[in-house]
Amino acid sequence: MKGKVRKLTLAIMVIGILAFSPMLWQAWANPDVIDVGSEVINRPQSMPEGYTMIILDNPANLTGTLDTVQVWAASIGDVTGFRIGTFYLVSGTTYKCRDSVAIGTVTSGSAQTFSSLSISVEAGDYLGAYWTYGTIERDAVGFGGHLFHSGESIDPDDQATFILLAGDTLSIYATGETAAPIGGGQVIMIQEF
Repeated sequence: MKGKVRKLTLAIMVIGILAFSPMLWQAWANPDVIDVGSEVINRPQSMPEGYTMIILDNPANLTGTLDTVQVWAASIGDVTGFRIGTFYLVSGTTYKCRDSVAIGTVTSGSAQTFSSLSISVEAGDYLGAYWTYGTIERDAVGFGGHLFHSGESIDPDDQATFILLAGDTLSIYATGETAAPIGGGQVIMIQEF
């Protein structure tokens, strides 16, 4: 039995040395997908304009860049002045905007997708939004809650104190990718001299 354990230990050591060898390093071509926010569906209620919102459901799972956003504006009319961003907790109930982009008008009545965006996100960040007119689909029971702050506080580095609406969520969701690996997914050979 000891001989088998030694051979297994030796094999694991060799694999470990080869995997971390400075002479051969491989960057994987398929980066991990980032997702943050809530499912974008038709919900029983809606949330009006004029507040900066932060969705507590499904914080970002990885660090990278969000490039696609989905939003469902309630069927009572288009949402205008829509902005989306990432937020992180500073302390207590104070959150800070990491990054944001202006989307503009969100057509009402169904899920709308916006792509080719570039929003910085770090693992654990939350998705937030602000809009000047219209309503976004909302549930008020059974979710992680969302935070709100009266007025616009969604420019990068904006910081504000938020109030919790327990159990709530909004139909806003984003996806993206982690930072591209060095070498663009190609095998890189490094030779020591």
